[in-house]
Formats: sequence, structure tokens, C-alpha cells
Amino acid sequence: MAYILLPTDFSDAALHAAAYAVQLFGRTGNRYSLLHAYADTPVMDPALAMSMPSLIKEADTRLVEFMDRFVRTTGAEGVEHELIYGPLAPLVEDKVKDNGVDLIVMGREGRGASFFGSNSVDVIKRSSVPVLVVPAGAAILSPRRILLADDYEDVRARDLSMLRTIALRSKAGVLVAHYDQEVREGAPHWSNGIYEQALKDVSHSFMTAHGHGPVDHQRPPRPRTR
Repeated sequence: MAYILLPTDFSDAALHAAAYAVQLFGRTGNRYSLLHAYADTPVMDPALAMSMPSLIKEADTRLVEFMDRFVRTTGAEGVEHELIYGPLAPLVEDKVKDNGVDLIVMGREGRGASFFGSNSVDVIKRSSVPVLVVPAGAAILSPRRILLADDYEDVRARDLSMLRTIALRSKAGVLVAHYDQEVREGAPHWSNGIYEQALKDVSHSFMTAHGHGPVDHQRPPRPRTR
């Protein structure tokens, strides 16, 4: 059973991301927790501070409505919800540490200057568990191939356990890709061998790209399948 935390701002993008999580892990046998964080009104604004109880009540009502939409849309079971006070990222990490969360799934809407969005970036920076950010336009399908960026730093099997779980559940292959401005001849880097353990039973291959920047590389060499 996976414990999946779903931070929400009640948007369609958040619902889309939550539905994607159900596609990956299934409607039953998991724990889905919808979380909405609200921030208090500054003390120097007494007029708004007086309206805070009604705002909290409204947020709670919207959270229940969002949960109902989520259940109707996906048929997911084991769904719970919680309204908490304070900034999202540290509260999410507290939830992770106190409750044994396995994965955080968040939505991303639009194509603004920040690829992920400020809340997503803050959660990613603080999180001690994997964070999956789902673009609003992403098709809700099981992945067939997963791109894993390799920086040739230390790789531990436990750090990739959720990736391995998703790949096995989806029967997806994993392409481990490294970008390097210099062409290096000879045997693959030592980290490639670590992936044999970290991605056990998962079809995976390796690729090294060269050029001025990762986005400039349009035609990758044929990957080596393991």
C-alpha cells in the first residue's frame, strides 16, 4: 500500500494531478490524502483578521467538495482530507515525517516563467520523499518510458525505490541519460553499474549526450539496453 499526499488549491490542475496518481497506483489498496494549507491574515489588518473564521469555513467546504469531485472522477478508495494552517512546503514536510508519506503528487498549470511553480519548487526543495509534478495538459496514461537524468554523482538504490515501483507497475522502461560537454571515450561511468541494483527487474538503457546544452541535443545516440 502506498501513502500518497495530494496538496491541492482546488484547481483543475490539482484534480488532474490527483487523477494521474490514481492512474499510476490504482483505485484501491492505497491511502490518498488531500491537503490544503491556508495562511493566516496579518495582524496589522484587523478587518481581514475578523473575517478569518468565515474564510476557514469556506476553505473547508471547498476541500470537501474537491474530495467529492476526486472520488467521483477516479473512483478512488481510501481517500481522506485535511485543512491545515501555515505555509505549504514546511507543513507538507512535517506531514511526510510524521505520517510516513511515500509520494507527493502536485499539479502545475500553464507555462509561466517558473516551470514548476513556486509552491511546487518549495515542496521539492524541502521534501525527503519523491515529488511528482504533473503538467495540466499531461495525458492520464501509464508511462511507457521514463527519462532519468544522471549527474554521475552517488546513486543509492533506496533513492530510486519509488521510480522503480512506478516503472514496475506501469511496465515502463527507464532511459538513464547523462549530458556532458566533453566527449569521453572508454567504459561507462561507475554509476551505471549501480543502476543494475537500483532498477532491478526494470528494463533500462543508458545514453550520453554531448553539445552546448541539454536542450540543444536533438538526436541522442542509440542507447545501450540492459
